[in-house]
Amino acid sequence: MDKDRSYGFCIRFRGHKRYGRTFETAYIAGEGVKTAMLMRPHLCKALILLFLLMTVGAHSVWAQKRALVQTEWDRSDGMRSGEDVYFLSSYSLYLPGRVIIPLFFETDARYLYRDLSLYRLSGGAGDELKRLWSFGRDMSEKVVDLQSCRYARSGNKLYFSWRGEWDKQENESIHPVLEYDLDSSHARLFEDAGQLGDLSQQLEYHHADKVAESEVWGRAGLLPLSEWDLPSPLEYSSRDPKFLKKVILEQKADRHFRSAAFTELEEQREEKVLREILAEFAKGDNDIQRETYTTKWEVLIRMSATLRGDSPPDVFSAAFDNNTEALQDFLEAGVDPDRADEAGRTLLMYAVLGEAPDTMRLLFEAGADPEKETDSGKYPWLYAALNPLRPRFLELWGK
Repeated sequence: MDKDRSYGFCIRFRGHKRYGRTFETAYIAGEGVKTAMLMRPHLCKALILLFLLMTVGAHSVWAQKRALVQTEWDRSDGMRSGEDVYFLSSYSLYLPGRVIIPLFFETDARYLYRDLSLYRLSGGAGDELKRLWSFGRDMSEKVVDLQSCRYARSGNKLYFSWRGEWDKQENESIHPVLEYDLDSSHARLFEDAGQLGDLSQQLEYHHADKVAESEVWGRAGLLPLSEWDLPSPLEYSSRDPKFLKKVILEQKADRHFRSAAFTELEEQREEKVLREILAEFAKGDNDIQRETYTTKWEVLIRMSATLRGDSPPDVFSAAFDNNTEALQDFLEAGVDPDRADEAGRTLLMYAVLGEAPDTMRLLFEAGADPEKETDSGKYPWLYAALNPLRPRFLELWGK
C-alpha cells in the first residue's frame, strides 16, 4: 500500500501478504520525515521474554516479603557433666521447593539460614542456655543427621559424632566429630571419625552419660529463640499485622512460623488484630482439626499480655503463667483443680498451653484429671503431645 507522503505514511509488506515476515514503516504524517524500523520475530520474542522475566522477578521480590518460611530444628541427645548438659542443635530456615507447571519440575528448597551449634544447658534456680560453638557460614551445604549421633568421653573431653555427606569413593557416609574440652572450653572439629584413631571405637549410641533428647527439649524448648541466639522466621518475611493475622486464621505455614507471628503481634501490641482473630474463631465450624487448632489459639490470645493488660490474675492466668504461689492460694481457697472455663478448657490445659511446668505439676498433685474433655471433646494430653512439656506430662500422668 502506497500513499502520497504529504498525507501520511507508507507500509510495504514483504513475504506473506498478511503476516509479512518483515515490514517497514515510513513517512510521518504531514512532515515527510522517513523513519525506518525493522522488526523480526525473534526480536519480538526476546522482548516478550524480557518482560516476563521482569514481571516474575518483581513478583518474586513481593513474594519474598510474604514468604511462609519453614523451619527445620533438630537436637541431639545430651551428654551430662555434673549439673550441666551438652548437646548439638541443627536449625534451618528455608523456602520449600516449588513445582513448575506445565514442566512438572520441582525446584530445590532455598535455605535462608543454617546453623549447627553446641549448647550447654545449666540447671539451678532456672535453666540457662549458652552457645559454646557454632559451625559458621560454611554450614550452608552440609548434611547433618543428629538422629544418628554417637557419643564418647575421654577424661574431660566430650565427643559428638553425626552422619554427614555420602562419600562416593568409599561408598559410605562421612561421620564428622566435634571434640569439646570442658577444662579449656575449646572445641575442635574432625572431618571424619577415623581421624580420632582408637578413640573412634569408643563412640557409641548409648553412652553412660547420655541424656535423652526429650529431656533436653523438655527444658531448653521452654526458652525463647533469643536465648538460643537464633533468628525468627520473620527475619526473612513480613511483619505486617494483616499478613500475620491471615497466617494464624488460615493455619498457613508451620507451627514455628505461626508462633513467631503471634509473638510479633504481641510485641506490636496489636490489640485490634488479636480481637479480630478471636471474633473469627468464635464463628466456629464443625471441622475437628479446625476446632483443635482454634482451641489452642483462643487460649494463647486470651492469655496474651496485650489483651489482659493490668487485670489481676485469676485462677486460669495463674496456671498459664506458671504462678505457683497464686495457684496454690486458689486451690487452698477451695477451687476445684479440674475447674474449666466457659468452653470446658481445664486448668491443666491452660498450664500445658502456657508451657508452665511448675503449675502443671501442682495441678497433678492436687488431683487434676488429664483426661477431662472440653466441650468440643479435646483433652489436655492432646496439646501436650507437641509440647516441650510432653515427657514431664507423661511422667506425672504415670504413662
